[in-house]
Amino acid sequence: MLPRSRRHDRASAYARLGLYKRLSSFAELELRIAQLPTEKERGDAFEVFVEAYLSTDEMVQAAEVWGIGKVPAEIRRQLNLPAKDYGYDGVFRTRLGELVPYQAKFRSDLGFQFAMREPTKK
Repeated sequence: MLPRSRRHDRASAYARLGLYKRLSSFAELELRIAQLPTEKERGDAFEVFVEAYLSTDEMVQAAEVWGIGKVPAEIRRQLNLPAKDYGYDGVFRTRLGELVPYQAKFRSDLGFQFAMREPTKK
């Protein structure tokens, strides 16, 4: 069973554009994203990809994924995260119940960057 996800606001738009359709490699994804006209669009497109990756990759073992703006207030409080996007792009809950904030940044000159960090302890 796939984890539940609070989809990124731009997920449907990028899917309609065919941005992720028939990809044969990660390098091809990078090229497609790099061709988007603005830095904001490139960042959003990569965030959509990361959210989908976390939601579907068995190695991650995510039970739930929340993108920025979709993280429940109680979880933000538990992790001491701000309501606005200041250093994180979302949070996922593992099957063991651990909450993991993540950050995904696309840089066309450097490729991609994806980081997960341990939750802040109160």
